[in-house]
Amino acid sequence: MTKNYFIFLNIILSFLLPSNLVLARSQLYEGKCGFLLSNIFGEKCNALFNKDILTIMPKGGPQERIYPTQIESFSLSSKETIKVNQDLEKWQSLFPEQSKGFLFFKKKEGIPKWVVDATSKKVREHIFVINYVDNYLLPRKLLFILEDESQATAMQLSLRKTTGLYLGEKRKPGSSLSPSFSRKITREVERKAERIMGLCAAGLHEDSLPVISELNAYVDNTINEISIFENYEVIADKIDADAIKTIAFCENKKVKDLTKESKAKRLSRVKEIEQRKAKRIEAFDMFRSY
Repeated sequence: MTKNYFIFLNIILSFLLPSNLVLARSQLYEGKCGFLLSNIFGEKCNALFNKDILTIMPKGGPQERIYPTQIESFSLSSKETIKVNQDLEKWQSLFPEQSKGFLFFKKKEGIPKWVVDATSKKVREHIFVINYVDNYLLPRKLLFILEDESQATAMQLSLRKTTGLYLGEKRKPGSSLSPSFSRKITREVERKAERIMGLCAAGLHEDSLPVISELNAYVDNTINEISIFENYEVIADKIDADAIKTIAFCENKKVKDLTKESKAKRLSRVKEIEQRKAKRIEAFDMFRSY
């Protein structure tokens, strides 16, 4: 089952079932979102927490995958937390929200009023600001407004579980990697490694290849993410060694299976040759009776 199918399944079920339902290890929230430093806003947007990765899915736009250690902090929206380089009210006076185009081709431009409203001095529990560093190492500020305000506590818990941070707590580069987060990383690698070795032990080498690619990608991405922490090398070396050990196990098992298969084929070929030889001798012997 592919990741795209899994995400699609979550979205479909979100219309059929309560929107805060936990599906396996994922949680889906619906609302509006805005990437404030990029002036990109979405009236319909989903936030998917799956396998410790936050994926922001604006309708009709590209998805943004955010890994735990990319997140610097998350907080409730207010005039202080959402403030960027300029005042949003001034931005909106210069770029008011308006529709351009004709009939079905109309497109909204400018800064939506709901973004400006999020800068209210009154803190509201269902409006979040998430500060993170993207894959190009650029700072990003995400505004997410829940459609269902009753899910505010659940989303805050999802952010807490994913990031290892409390509301308003900031991640400091150079600090130590927490024991709980270290265990989460190593357990995930161990889980993937066990699955791969199970497939290889059963001789399902082709089936193990996608999972091996997934393991390699997870290890590489994780090492890159945790490199901001002090003494990250301890965890990095462990998960890298686990991945190498797992792949070596599969390669050795594949060689053994191929050797065994090759030997079996050789024995089968020798047996076939001997049988044909016996039949040939028998055929020649039959001439004696004529």
